[in-house]
Amino acid sequence: MSRVAIEPGRPYRGTVRMGGDPVISHCAMVGAALAGGESRIRNPSWGRGAVATARALRCLGVATRQVGSELVLCPPADGLTEPDDVIDCLGSATTARLLCGVAAARPFQTVLTGERFLRALDMGPLVRPLRRMGAHIDGRLDGLAMPLSVRGGGLDMVHYAMPEPSFTIKGALLLAGLQRGVAVMEPVRTPDHTERLLIRQGVTLRTTREGWLVLIPADGLSPLDLDIPADISEAALFLLAAILTPGSAVFLHGVGVNPTRSGVLEALDAMGADIQVYPVAGGVEPCADLLARHGPLVGAEIRGELAARCRAEWPLLAVAAAFAEGETVLEIPTDGGAAVSLLGELGIEAMAAEGALWIQGGRPEGPVQVEASLQPGLALACAVAGAAMRGGAGILGVQALTDRHPHLFEQLEVLRG
Repeated sequence: MSRVAIEPGRPYRGTVRMGGDPVISHCAMVGAALAGGESRIRNPSWGRGAVATARALRCLGVATRQVGSELVLCPPADGLTEPDDVIDCLGSATTARLLCGVAAARPFQTVLTGERFLRALDMGPLVRPLRRMGAHIDGRLDGLAMPLSVRGGGLDMVHYAMPEPSFTIKGALLLAGLQRGVAVMEPVRTPDHTERLLIRQGVTLRTTREGWLVLIPADGLSPLDLDIPADISEAALFLLAAILTPGSAVFLHGVGVNPTRSGVLEALDAMGADIQVYPVAGGVEPCADLLARHGPLVGAEIRGELAARCRAEWPLLAVAAAFAEGETVLEIPTDGGAAVSLLGELGIEAMAAEGALWIQGGRPEGPVQVEASLQPGLALACAVAGAAMRGGAGILGVQALTDRHPHLFEQLEVLRG
């Protein structure tokens, strides 16, 4: 399937059960690999990135097996073992970074590589602090690009102020610091999934008055037995489909609403979206059932700390703003030229300046076509908005979206009857 067409007209109605959050799945698998005993993870992501992490852990001696929707991991009794081959992280930057942190604390050599995207990724922001801790890391471009050879063990505790926010780099440093400790300061708060899981496993973490996140050395980690909630980023696509399309009402089960990741719910609420949140008790992560109904939207200012907590969903919010009455100001983490161009094709006035989009809402008119491989976030947002636009929407190169959202379009079609 290389192209998907979303036709206007029919509403979205029904209930959606999604697979597990890929980000939390990565963290849970790695935490389980470092535990003393067997861990059980229910509803993990089975996407390509999470599969890359599971496969990498098997290279380090972790036994894994799938039992229905449950993933069981059993690490070696004496700890992770030296891999007998290069570990291929495929195209997953999360796998590469978390495994680099794990390898930095192991007294043997690990070689990490990946696909072209990963080999072009600047690993310097992680390699430099790991070297300060005492890890020996070499590779292309003076060890700042994959493939990387990591020889660790005997690390020292360091205090490291991160120059840029990165959930995966923070997580990798915490994993490397489990034996001797580490203190990390973030310029902006990033998702705390790694911290929550490590605390569940018995690790002591505290935040100082100055803002340092301090990990106290741990003698060992307890096994995990947990359920992975659904991905808030994928859930937001179904929410948008319901909010924009007349006659729609969609119920989502068990969505992760961790406040460091769920800023998109607050942003949509600020725009007047009709979303009901029903908290679900228990679990490592905050979780809720969500009900979204069609209704009008209004312009809003989404800046600062709120914008930082919905960095991944900004394309979705830009498309929502196109349907809102009045002006929306949306702070974004990247150049907004592609969004301005796309919104212009829909007949919506928009401008990008000073790290933000200014969008004058109205009545978007299709048809519109988006190339998914070039603009994945905007392509997804336009796809779910297509039913609300005269002329609909077409998405080209859908293969670029299926790794993270393998069943999205099938689920959308089911909701439309």
